[in-house]
Amino acid sequence: ARARGAHDEPAPAQAPGRLAVLIPACNEGRVIARALAAWRQQTYPDDAFDVYVIADHCSDDTAAQARAAGAVVLERGDDMPRTKGGALTWAWQRIAPHQYTGVVVADADNEPAPKFLAAIAAELARGHRAVQGLRRPQITFSPHARLDALTELCTHRIAAAGRRWLGLGAPLMGSGMAFEAHTFGRLLAHTPDALVEDCAWQAQLAVWDQPVHWTPHAIVFDEKTARADSMQVQRQRWVAGRWAVARRYVGPLLRQAWHAPSLLALDTALYLSAPPRSLVLGLWSLLALLALTRISGSIWPAWLWLELLGLFGVYVGVALWLDGATWRDAWHVLAGVKALPGFVWMMIRALGHTLRGRPVRWVPTPHGQEQTHSP
Repeated sequence: ARARGAHDEPAPAQAPGRLAVLIPACNEGRVIARALAAWRQQTYPDDAFDVYVIADHCSDDTAAQARAAGAVVLERGDDMPRTKGGALTWAWQRIAPHQYTGVVVADADNEPAPKFLAAIAAELARGHRAVQGLRRPQITFSPHARLDALTELCTHRIAAAGRRWLGLGAPLMGSGMAFEAHTFGRLLAHTPDALVEDCAWQAQLAVWDQPVHWTPHAIVFDEKTARADSMQVQRQRWVAGRWAVARRYVGPLLRQAWHAPSLLALDTALYLSAPPRSLVLGLWSLLALLALTRISGSIWPAWLWLELLGLFGVYVGVALWLDGATWRDAWHVLAGVKALPGFVWMMIRALGHTLRGRPVRWVPTPHGQEQTHSP
């Protein structure tokens, strides 16, 4: 369905800029061929972009499949930390950056819509240094995947679109994002060890007073994690990485917001400091339950917490409406709400894992029907 309030797609750039599409991949043999087929179907001129697959410590046939599909393959097997940012930095040092005007970062399971690169190139040509496209879910296999899709829809349709309307920077979301080539090189140099590179890049861009531009016209389809164990590992990495970025950047951003002054710096600092929505929702639900059972009713009136929970429901409903969802679409996505209690507990465990300073391990995300089976 067409999103409500959506404008016509931006006109293509008069002179197509040359783009590098970077796809870090570790044991992605199940999905890489299908993803590369989608990149070959772009309406953007074939001679105006190159697709690089960074086969990062692969033990399967990812590299062979990528070569067969026409991608430029860079195989990495050194002893450096296995992070997405590390793989991108390693690859960028081996590519001639001067030949590109822009860089697109995608995941190995991302399948772009045919006009994705054209929309990205148009926004870069308008002078935006960083652009986040619209990530939409592929087929969702479980309530966990549907819940993940619902939370990301809210981030796009309210957080990102709202910030664009206010003239602030949108959040970067890990893939389906693009950068002016020189800016991309600077980001890699300033955040070489980031555990969650997108969050670190967003903070660094705010330090440079460069907002992220969000566009709903550059659409990429993203596979959501269906298995609870894989999602738990992802959440631990995300919480630990975001915590590290917040410790590094919140103080400087607040000082910058005071002295500049800069609304972008202030908004980014608050965004990095904000607790996850799932934890806020879990806390409100607990306080509502305590109030209803009169354990703390004299201090926390039940109606207050129930109204806040109702407003959160309105927030989700507005996001679905803005996305142009039909009743059938909404019901399909809302079926993921049954996974919410487990997801809240997952986030609490991830937060405790981070606060105790435990190391975060990286594991490849399972794909397709593999997601529905336990390891």
